[in-house]
Amino acid sequence: MSPEGLPTRRRWGRFAVGTTLSLLGAWIFAAVYVSAGERIEVLALDHDVEQYHTLTKEDFRTVRVAADPGVRTVKAGEADDLVGRVTRVPIVEGTLLAAEQLLDDGQNPIPGDKRGVPLRLKPGRFPPRDQLAGMRVDVVIQPPNRGEDPETIENAWIRSVGEPDENTGERTFEVVVPKGDYDTLASADDTRVKLVAQGSED
Repeated sequence: MSPEGLPTRRRWGRFAVGTTLSLLGAWIFAAVYVSAGERIEVLALDHDVEQYHTLTKEDFRTVRVAADPGVRTVKAGEADDLVGRVTRVPIVEGTLLAAEQLLDDGQNPIPGDKRGVPLRLKPGRFPPRDQLAGMRVDVVIQPPNRGEDPETIENAWIRSVGEPDENTGERTFEVVVPKGDYDTLASADDTRVKLVAQGSED
């Protein structure tokens, strides 16, 4: 069994699917650029994005490529239709977007053994990164009384994050945690919650 309670075989199966789709994106990028023909405007990723990232207009840019009927791409004019869609796999910068890289519109990316918890956090309570959606984190809950040890929820990830408040810098997060930890986090005071990037010593 994996640390998340999923069979190892299933986890490796997801990894294989993710790797295959990522390679598909790279192949699309290469195939279109080397093909000949009329050039059209399509969408490409402007920077790396994580799995289960909710797309915004800032995530992609328009590029001109040679048209090839055998290669699936998303036309630049369809940009508005992609806003709010969720990535099925991690996608690297420069990859041409294709429908296979995204979850179906309205599909819930949260597995059945996980739950999403809304949080409102101040600066210093979340990693100082530009790209937060999709990040794997540990959730640290400080105790109400001094001298007590904090509680840590592992195997969590940030599903979505709102824009910072102009005055306070606070941001709204949806953090996905194992189902068994939902009540603990949902009942915690947000001012005592901190998100720590996995692998960080902070």
